[in-house]
Amino acid sequence: MPFIMIIKFKNTKLYLLKYSKRLIKLLQIELGRNRNRRYRSGNVSAPINTSEENLSKSFEIKFKESPSSFSFNILGLKYGMNVNDGRKPGSPPPVSEIIKWIKKKPVRLRDSEGKFVRRDDLTINRIANNISRGIGVNGIQPTNFIDDAIEQSMEGLNTIG
Repeated sequence: MPFIMIIKFKNTKLYLLKYSKRLIKLLQIELGRNRNRRYRSGNVSAPINTSEENLSKSFEIKFKESPSSFSFNILGLKYGMNVNDGRKPGSPPPVSEIIKWIKKKPVRLRDSEGKFVRRDDLTINRIANNISRGIGVNGIQPTNFIDDAIEQSMEGLNTIG
């Protein structure tokens, strides 16, 4: 009888590995598709990904096994949960992180009057400080990209039963 149990677990492991890979694909798809977000300054319909797609490329599967159990965990960059869940108004995020984000984004910067400005360090610093304060005051809306990917992947799991 133990031989049959080993085969069943082997098939289960293979299935869960394929499921985990599919979930990562769905997460990447969700990051790349246009999402509508509303802000005080206006509506945005754009993908979540940065130009370098760091979050999308960061997903990996960690497999753990013990004599009596095994698990598959999907890991990614820490800020992915903040992108999914949003951020409530309160303390502003670190300006240094926003500076990194601005430097990665392929956008032309504008001032408060809508005029394009140069992308030098002083301007990026000033804009990052303004963004940080704005996030502290207004928060950030959730994107729910993880929730959407999991919901899609669960449709496949529901057929197992």
